[in-house]
Order: sequence, then structure tokens, then C-alpha cells
Amino acid sequence: DNAQPTQYLMSVFEKSKEIALKTYVKNVGLKKRNAMLLSRNRAVLSDRKYKALERLLEWRDEIARVEDESHHFILPNNQMFKIVDIFPLQAVSYTHLTLPTIYSVQSS
Repeated sequence: DNAQPTQYLMSVFEKSKEIALKTYVKNVGLKKRNAMLLSRNRAVLSDRKYKALERLLEWRDEIARVEDESHHFILPNNQMFKIVDIFPLQAVSYTHLTLPTIYSVQSS
């Protein structure tokens, strides 16, 4: 008599697990996201800086997915533009640019 309620409970747990393990994937291409970001910030960048921005966006997206955090928690747009604008050569320079130091920049 107790077996049937247990089966129902286990079925609910399994369905809950399936839902919890699903990953939402927003279908916005990298080029489109870059264009949206640039238009919102009205930035005019050289080709070299645009490439740097693309790579930072890719890095930020990858880290955000691995850490299961928002893109802006990993590296806010304003700090990303500081990095692209100044384009320092050493990693130590990046931490000085992003004070207070961001969790992901600190740990990378």
C-alpha cells in the first residue's frame, strides 16, 4: 500500500531532476551581441579593439557558463570597455583597471 505513494514521489523527483538539469541557451549570435553592445554604448572602435572586444565577449560567455553566473557578474560592460580602450599588455595591468577586482578576473 505504501509502494504506490513512493513511486509517485520518485516520479516527481525524477521529473524535477530532468528540469533542473536543463540549460537555457539564448539564441543570440556573437556578432549580433557585439553589434547590440556597441550600439548601446555608442562606441567607435578600431578593428584591433573590436577584435579584442569580441575575444573578451567570448571569454566572458565561456566563464559565465562554467561558473553559472551572469555575464555582468563576470565582467561588467564598463570595465570591459576600459580594458579594450587601454589595452594593457600584462595581466597585472588588468587587475588595476578593474578595481574593485572582479571575482573571475582575480581567479583566472
